[in-house]
Amino acid sequence: MASTAPVKHVREEGQQQLTGDSFIRPHLLKLSPYQPILPFEVLSTHLGRKPEDIIKLDANENPYGPPPEVFEALGTMKFPYIYPDPESRRLRAALAKDSGLESKYILAGCGADELIDLIMRCVLEPGDKIVDCPPTFTMYEFDAAVNGALVTKVPRRSDFSLDVERIAEVVAKEKPKCIFLTSPNNPDGR
Repeated sequence: MASTAPVKHVREEGQQQLTGDSFIRPHLLKLSPYQPILPFEVLSTHLGRKPEDIIKLDANENPYGPPPEVFEALGTMKFPYIYPDPESRRLRAALAKDSGLESKYILAGCGADELIDLIMRCVLEPGDKIVDCPPTFTMYEFDAAVNGALVTKVPRRSDFSLDVERIAEVVAKEKPKCIFLTSPNNPDGR
């Protein structure tokens, strides 16, 4: 999370000494911290319920867990204590075979948050624009702010469908570098 403390300069014997916050990009110091969803252990304590009695619908999580075959495969891993392949070659090859894309066009990461951040860091310069279609996953707007990008919002219709005509107008006018059209969308699953 970005610090919201002001940049402090301490003078010692006529010299200016910089503190840790002074190394942070100035726009990040003004950024409100991202408010993540509550983890099960916090939510269960707050509600006075056991974690297994709670089904959360606010994070596109699977309340049933993986199939038994996944647990079995995890139990037979040869080197679970060693860093995995940083390029996820086997996963990307399987996804390439399934999708018909070349594996060089497939990016694997540790969840959507990491992938969204990586994409924005690769393509956005401060002042660039993105199009966001709320209500949707709040990480698009948060990561845009972290990268100094401007967010143009095109709200979804009352049934949560995309306003494609309005999106096209905004794209033609604003020339964004990124457009986030989420499927399935969080929070409605559409």
